Amino acid sequence: MGERTDRRRLAAVRAADPFIPPALQRKAGIPQAAAGTALELDARITADWQGAAAEVLFSHPQREGDRELICSPLIAAITAVGWESLGVAAAKGFRERIFEAGRVPGAMETFAGDVAPQRAASDGAVQGGTRVLTDQAACPFRAFARHRLGAEALQVPPTGLDAAARGRMLHTFFARLWGELKSKAGLQDIQPEAFLELLDKAAAAAVRGRAPLNPTPSAIASPNWSVRA
Repeated sequence: MGERTDRRRLAAVRAADPFIPPALQRKAGIPQAAAGTALELDARITADWQGAAAEVLFSHPQREGDRELICSPLIAAITAVGWESLGVAAAKGFRERIFEAGRVPGAMETFAGDVAPQRAASDGAVQGGTRVLTDQAACPFRAFARHRLGAEALQVPPTGLDAAARGRMLHTFFARLWGELKSKAGLQDIQPEAFLELLDKAAAAAVRGRAPLNPTPSAIASPNWSVRA
């Protein structure tokens, strides 16, 4: 567990349904309606996580920027362990990886940038509507870079698996699963032990075919994160 295990976020009251009176939601025991029921729900979820495997690790951030964060009381009783005891190697962040890639001979391209590239006649008029005027008024260089050079901000890569990678893993998992079961009758006839073994094989096949994770230094073997086991 990670980002939601600090005291400020874990067991926080969720947004209640705006179409149902709050009093009725609290009377019905809807977890999102009150802090007490939300805490009870999160306590049950945390207990389920603890019993989900023979060994379960919880991690929580120790700081966010300059602000120190406190561990959630729901996992505070769990023994804190060091990253080194888990055998987790410190992963390099994207900044370090990009910097090292730039040191490879031939990786950097150098050219004179004092003159903008000439626009081809086929490019037509500059597109962008009033955004061109807005950018020009705010910062002439921004307008030049965006609308003349076509510069755009880099996309921020997600931590771990993005939605597309998770979708591919699920597709591989179910394709392997139903490839063995064949039909609903096969699902109904299979023995529980064989079904669990089939689930393990399908999950292993999905994990083997996944894309590499996108690590960030703030989430892997970082001094700003604490882990409990």
